[in-house]
This record gives sequence, structure tokens and C-alpha cells, in this order.
Amino acid sequence: MNKVVPLELIKVRHKIWISGLMSNQTNFRSELGVFEQQEDIIKFHPIIDMDEGEFLYWKSFYKLPSHPLEAKAYSSIGCVHCTAKGAGRDSRWKGKEKTECGLHPNYFVNKVN
Repeated sequence: MNKVVPLELIKVRHKIWISGLMSNQTNFRSELGVFEQQEDIIKFHPIIDMDEGEFLYWKSFYKLPSHPLEAKAYSSIGCVHCTAKGAGRDSRWKGKEKTECGLHPNYFVNKVN
């Protein structure tokens, strides 16, 4: 509710949503294309096909900082409700079948070619 509802008011004013999802993060994300039509907006996933090694290379190349929680054993960081200490995405939504917060629901109208 804290992320999805306020974002709805912003999305209606735009045609494209740029997202940093990567296909290796979840089974759902592995099925996504670079462009996806979701309701009235096109979602653009420019790094969807980047693997973790490539991500780490560019992070190092551009000297991008790590999230402070990474030093405290949080390897996948989201909102307070879904983030726990642990390795990779397995630490997200621990003990629940859920893998997405709602910003990236598990349905799409169709892929945009």
C-alpha cells in the first residue's frame, strides 16, 4: 500500500516506466522481456538480460556504492516488510510464497516487440 497506491497517481501521467529488474532475480522476472505492456503503461527493463557478474563489473567500473545494509548481511534489499538477512533473493519475503511487492505484479497484458 505504501509503494503501490502513491505510484498509481504518478503512473497515469506517464507512458513508460523504467525498471531495474534483472531476469536472474526470480522465476517471474526470468520471463520478462525488455518491453512489457502493463495496463496503460509500457515497462522498460533495460538491464533485464544482465547477469550478476556483468552487474558487479559495471558497479565496480563506475565505482557505485553498496547499500549500507549489505555490510550487515542483507544481500537483497527492499522495503522493511520483505527484507531479511540472508543470501540473495531467498532472504526476501522469507516464509511466504510471495516474490514481488506489488510494483511488479505477476501479470502482463502482452509483450511489446
